[in-house]
Amino acid sequence: MLIATLTPGRGTLGGAVATATPHGARFHARAVRTQPRTASQTQVQARAHALAFAWRTLSPTQRAGWQTLASGAASGYNLFFACNSNLLAIGQPGILAPPGSRPAFPALSALTVTTLYNIPTPPNSVFAWQLDTMPALTAVTGVVARMTGLLSPTKANIRPSDLRIVATGNSCTTPLFIPRDSWFRVFGHVAGSGRITFELTLIDPLSGFAGPTLRASTAYSSLAPTETIEWDTQYLINGGLAAFIPNQVFEIEGEVVAGP
Repeated sequence: MLIATLTPGRGTLGGAVATATPHGARFHARAVRTQPRTASQTQVQARAHALAFAWRTLSPTQRAGWQTLASGAASGYNLFFACNSNLLAIGQPGILAPPGSRPAFPALSALTVTTLYNIPTPPNSVFAWQLDTMPALTAVTGVVARMTGLLSPTKANIRPSDLRIVATGNSCTTPLFIPRDSWFRVFGHVAGSGRITFELTLIDPLSGFAGPTLRASTAYSSLAPTETIEWDTQYLINGGLAAFIPNQVFEIEGEVVAGP
């Protein structure tokens, strides 16, 4: 006779998962992930593990320094994690010792976005976006640029989860140019029209502190908007203006004699 004894426990065994509940152990089939992590998600997870390990290697003095620099707004660990994540994002090496002080950032008041089309070369599609700040960034600094996918023009609430990193740099000034292909690599080939929101965050390239974050939105169309042509037709009698007719085409026997 085979007797199986089950004891309360947690974890997985083969294809079963055990969960302890007030009424005893509960078993259910292990779910198979249907949407595997993307390369970006895997990279972020690996970076988080590496920074958690790095924090454990810090001396008590270094940890206390990070805690003091956090000034109660966050824990020393959270500040260490945020600064080093920012540095790695812009291609700078991480740091273990806390910076001596918080850096100063330029006071920016606005971000504007200009869509650039490859006119007059067909198919007259978007090839880049130009980002300008007010005032312009003249001293080199680190930046992280994020964009949304194509959104409905009526969507007003842009959540952080809607934004994805499309460009980074550790020595940038404005204007900045973001190629369309950088957007396509994150969101796939996008056709149609709608709105896109941009977010620009300044990063100190030595300490990893994040500075001001600015947002701006712009209309998007996969092809250049059709230009509206306006014209005026003047009707003269004996050299004097007798009539002024806007946006009208005049034909005689099917041939245009006045118009654009």
